[in-house]
Amino acid sequence: MRNLTLINEKRHKIQIASNYDQATNDRWIHFIRNPLIEESIVSFVQDEISAIYLYALISTGEVIAINTSGSIHWKTDLTNLNDSNMAKNFVESQSWFSLTYVDTSSQLVALSHDGCIANIDCLDGKTEIVGSFDFGLITGSWSLDTELLCLVTDQSIIGSDKDTTATREFLSPIVIIMNCEFEILAEATLPTSRLSEPIFVTWKSADNSMIAISSVDQDDGIRRIRIFDVTTLSNSVLARAEDGSGKLLSNIFPCPIAWAGPNCSSLIAAVQKRGRHGLEVVFIESNGLQHGNFKLRTNEGDQVVSINWNSDSDLLAAVIVNVCSSDFSRRYRCQLYHRSNYHWYGILLNGFKETIVEAHILCLFSILGISSVNSNTITLYIQQQLSLID
Repeated sequence: MRNLTLINEKRHKIQIASNYDQATNDRWIHFIRNPLIEESIVSFVQDEISAIYLYALISTGEVIAINTSGSIHWKTDLTNLNDSNMAKNFVESQSWFSLTYVDTSSQLVALSHDGCIANIDCLDGKTEIVGSFDFGLITGSWSLDTELLCLVTDQSIIGSDKDTTATREFLSPIVIIMNCEFEILAEATLPTSRLSEPIFVTWKSADNSMIAISSVDQDDGIRRIRIFDVTTLSNSVLARAEDGSGKLLSNIFPCPIAWAGPNCSSLIAAVQKRGRHGLEVVFIESNGLQHGNFKLRTNEGDQVVSINWNSDSDLLAAVIVNVCSSDFSRRYRCQLYHRSNYHWYGILLNGFKETIVEAHILCLFSILGISSVNSNTITLYIQQQLSLID
């Protein structure tokens, strides 16, 4: 077993948008480090010549670029790009949910629940619409190399009258695989899903040859994890228990799933409910069979917001929030677990000492979060460098 030590930490306060309102549940959805900038040159010293270091997206549609001196380099507003009135009837008002740096185009690509796909110039923030889906986007996820994009849209409102769609409780999800030129390579239809339940997608990080999708079936209300071949979206398999009975993996918790690299046998990590309050991380092979599990250190009222792997797949992070507290005082905790000889050990169980509004895991040796909001100022954990020692 190893110990974890903090070897370096940098923080910087930035002025956020005037329309940021904690009471309306605005969220910082994505933070992206500029891959062209070396970490060693980031100083956060004001008034020096600097390059863009970080990009951030707010769910209401504002994107900002932060330079290495810690100031805002540019801002852009994506609000006017959303032109799908039909989709807005069926998705939450906080529409923008994904921001990704695409290597092939050297641009940022943003996705919205309203169905809009937008390109953003990394240097000056200029935007353009790539395309839009008339019936909105449920979710979307890029492959690790940003060569492929998986989108999940909805076809259930096609041909329906307005009164029916406004009160509906289900989705008819369509999975679409696109390349970085936004050409459709494959499509498939998922079983009808419940509107109130989120859908999650993860890519096989080793070779991007497969995707796994977690969704709740409308017929029986059970959340299932389906694994697809990316080329044709065929030959899907379902996650099953490891007891040899062939039973489907049950009690899957509604949080993101994460696919490990080859160093951890390319296992999919998901969260499973155990008993009244227990939560476990379960691992699923590419053939759908469960392969091990471990118990999370949780309390009554805890829920897992997200899980993710580091690049070597020997560390797993879980962001946990206690929902028993009010929206404005919830404490988010980041826990890290280390794998050794197929056993998992908790090595950091309270990753943030302050109350945080949101936490996002970029990779486990560079953790980014937000500390408490005061007026229109936030404190960014720009970097926490973590080191494993024997």
